[in-house]
Amino acid sequence: MPSAYTIWVGFALIVVGSLVGSTRLQVPSLCVALAISLAGAPRVLKGQSRPEVVSIRVEHSCGMCTARYHQTRVSVQRGGLTAEFAETDLSDSLHHRPRIEKRRISEEQWNDLRNSVDSTVVAALVGRIGCPGCTDSPVDWVEIAFSDGSTRFLEVDDGATPRAVKGLIARVEAMLK
Repeated sequence: MPSAYTIWVGFALIVVGSLVGSTRLQVPSLCVALAISLAGAPRVLKGQSRPEVVSIRVEHSCGMCTARYHQTRVSVQRGGLTAEFAETDLSDSLHHRPRIEKRRISEEQWNDLRNSVDSTVVAALVGRIGCPGCTDSPVDWVEIAFSDGSTRFLEVDDGATPRAVKGLIARVEAMLK
């Protein structure tokens, strides 16, 4: 993930370039912005294979406006998945213990899920979009960890989830049934 400093430098270059109207500054600024957006992507060097997916986390939360807050978090990795279901009653401030389920998955299920993470899915994992949950709307959150130590994530209001990521979420949710 790029540092906050790197993001601000790229942003500042774009703003300064547009304020002074200099195309000499705007073109490099666009290159910096592109480099920043790609900085969190898994690294593939010439002669190396693409890093493998080592874990996938999917989270869905909603309900702040209904006096009950619901959260479902599912982590999947080779050999198994862990699902956590939490509920908080906001009217009496009680936090109920999350229900945790652990399940084994077959190597075939893991490979099918892992192989569904193609370049379209990875490209859609661009970080936080907008202000998820700020209007009490449901929030989707997805994170993929790779064998080279890099991660990519997406946090977005439920209705704005990209189609490629919706497909991944549906595959993970199907494993719970």
